Amino acid sequence: MPVGVYRRFFDIADKSKTYILSFLGAANNISVYINGHFAGYSEGTHNTAEFDISSFVTEGANEIAVVTFKWCNGSFLEAQDMFRENGIFRDVLLYEYGDKYLYDCRINTKKAENVYSLSVTAAVHGCADGCVKAVLADSNGNEIKSISKKADEVTEFDFGTLDVKEWTAETPVLYAVYVTVTDGKDEQTVRFFTGFKTVEIKDGVFLFNGAPIKIKGVNHHDTHPVNGYAMTEDDLRLDLTRMKELNINCIRTSHYPPSPKFLELCDRMGFYVVLETDIETHGFTTRFTPVPGYDTEGNEAWIGNQAQWLPAYLERIQRAYHRDKN
Repeated sequence: MPVGVYRRFFDIADKSKTYILSFLGAANNISVYINGHFAGYSEGTHNTAEFDISSFVTEGANEIAVVTFKWCNGSFLEAQDMFRENGIFRDVLLYEYGDKYLYDCRINTKKAENVYSLSVTAAVHGCADGCVKAVLADSNGNEIKSISKKADEVTEFDFGTLDVKEWTAETPVLYAVYVTVTDGKDEQTVRFFTGFKTVEIKDGVFLFNGAPIKIKGVNHHDTHPVNGYAMTEDDLRLDLTRMKELNINCIRTSHYPPSPKFLELCDRMGFYVVLETDIETHGFTTRFTPVPGYDTEGNEAWIGNQAQWLPAYLERIQRAYHRDKN
């Protein structure tokens, strides 16, 4: 089987820190080794894969080796209409954290009686004797409201009702939420962007912010004519700029989670997004033969009807949700 191997070195100054290695996109599986030690395995080409490598690093120079095979179990869930390419194609990031750090956050907006409210849920590692502060700011960076609390493993912030402007594709107004972990001094601050909006289907009509809208959409692949799956922020921005010029307001991320930067740009530039989750089987069965005519109803051999495949399907959906829920 064809296999690719990536190898490079990186320096660590303080071994007492926590180090999280993050792959934003790698087709279609990776086995990660740090200084010769197996650190973990992941499949799911377009989902983020993260590894805690703290126990494997040493102060000074460290080696990372990544092995990717052309095929794996996940290949049967990635039979999308697209060019097939392999290898690491999005950024690889190494995060350095202190004793206390934010490892998850959930931002919720809600509209009731024509007024919006905001809640923030922050999950902090090493929360003992620390505090968490959440700040809401407008698009110009002006603070609207700030709340500080003693850190729990999960800390809830309720900003109450707010006087805010709604987000639409025509008026993409964004607010900033800053979450800061403190312990006598600021350990970490993470910024999230959020918009206030409502989505519902009422009597068969799709309503956005309570009004019917026209969806003028296209499919979009993370594909560059020269670099394949690897797209820079400028490449993504160019695609979106062309769409704006052609009066497109909605994008289906066929057929997988796109670059995280792509979704951020959609929020900023004003695009509705239908997010897909890297699960498309195109006729695969447990007999490994296509189902003629895709007549799958009641076909027990179809892998989507096989209970043993459920964890693989569900994991991809969960990972996409947690990456992009905000």
